Amino acid sequence: MKNITRKRIKLGIFFLVALYIGLNPLGFYSRFEFLPEEYNATKYAVADKIPHEDVYIPVSNGKKIHAWYFPVPDSKHTIIVHHGQAHNIAFFFPVAQLFHNCGASVLSYDYEGYGRSDGPTAHEALRRDSEAAHKFIRDVKKVPENQIVHCGISMGTGAACDVAARQKCAGVFLCSPYWSTTAIANSFVPISRLYPRFAFPQPDFGAADLVTKNVPIMIVHGDNDPIIPLWQAQKIYDLAVGPKELFIVKNGFHVGSLAPGIEEFCTNWLNSLPTELKY
Repeated sequence: MKNITRKRIKLGIFFLVALYIGLNPLGFYSRFEFLPEEYNATKYAVADKIPHEDVYIPVSNGKKIHAWYFPVPDSKHTIIVHHGQAHNIAFFFPVAQLFHNCGASVLSYDYEGYGRSDGPTAHEALRRDSEAAHKFIRDVKKVPENQIVHCGISMGTGAACDVAARQKCAGVFLCSPYWSTTAIANSFVPISRLYPRFAFPQPDFGAADLVTKNVPIMIVHGDNDPIIPLWQAQKIYDLAVGPKELFIVKNGFHVGSLAPGIEEFCTNWLNSLPTELKY
């Protein structure tokens, strides 16, 4: 009888350990972090609505990422769009069009593994791809950093915050942002709270580093966002030390706030940005 009990205890421990390993955050992220969409000529034709350049930007690992550059002569700002988890730049063209209508030049790019960019996808690619986009605008297009604005959408807010914390810019526009990679995992898989921080993908993208910088931040978030809860945007706003605004979209869902009709709102924010960098 004792032998049977010991076997059951050992089997139970083995099952719990296997479950703990099987539900680790790294495994979760490897399956769900990226939902890329391949190139589709018909969908990509949407970019022809605005004069643009097709560009391929070299990345530090030797790969190239594809981007659309929509120039506006004598524009005061250039917006770099870091898009969300799914689809590709064709799906997020309305965002580029929105800021273009505000009088800004726009660079919208695809991460590694998306659209016409080299692959595959990788968590750490968010950092090197966003830095490559920033350096392209600064070094190739010769746009001074006090005119560069990073716009992050959903997953892309992590990339936008990361590059803005590492490279100087005029401001950061965050649509449906998250506080950290760890916070996202904990929201979707509550059991992930049992894991140490090193068990999560690194770097831990989010706004933690950005909020310590004296950089203007605009946050737009829906109060009914089912993907990223509003409290994460509120935390970014509460802890940010620089000029900041939080616009809560009533009955707004995930990334539903960046839509035609808010050009005046975005234009006013861009015009409010200081010309001198303070960080």
